Amino acid sequence: MSLAVRALPPATDSPPPVRVMVCDDSLTIRGAIARILDSDPAIRVVARAVNGRAAVEELARTPVDVVVLDIEMPVLDGLAALPLLLKADPQLRVIMASTLTTRGADIAMRALRLGAADYVPKPSSIGSAGDDTFARELIEKVKGLARLRRRAAAAMLSPAGGRAGATPVAARA
Repeated sequence: MSLAVRALPPATDSPPPVRVMVCDDSLTIRGAIARILDSDPAIRVVARAVNGRAAVEELARTPVDVVVLDIEMPVLDGLAALPLLLKADPQLRVIMASTLTTRGADIAMRALRLGAADYVPKPSSIGSAGDDTFARELIEKVKGLARLRRRAAAAMLSPAGGRAGATPVAARA
């Protein structure tokens, strides 16, 4: 009887890329946000969705660390989809993104109360020369929230992580 030996991949110090889903009803905005995120080698957009219902369905098929979720969409808007996404994956980190202005602060606070991890206002024109700030902020938030998710998962797996299923308070920040 012969034993097959498989070569192990080389050891690496860098963590796997952050897996992101972008959910926006605008094809242009989805593409622009995906390009911004994919420009960072530590991030991979692994899923895209056209509305909240499609995001919930996609999450069942594709594991992600962070979702960038638009608020105003047809079929199922971001505020309605948010609790469904978090029910499907309680450790998921969601960044709400919207161009809302006057109502934006109220809606952002509502999203945070519903469990969103953060909020980022979309510029009125993604792809313009002035959106560097948006790109930097989005990338920073995605990477930071992914680190929190991974720490929370590691804490839950460690023997000192507390009771099974418990989520450290700081991990839901």
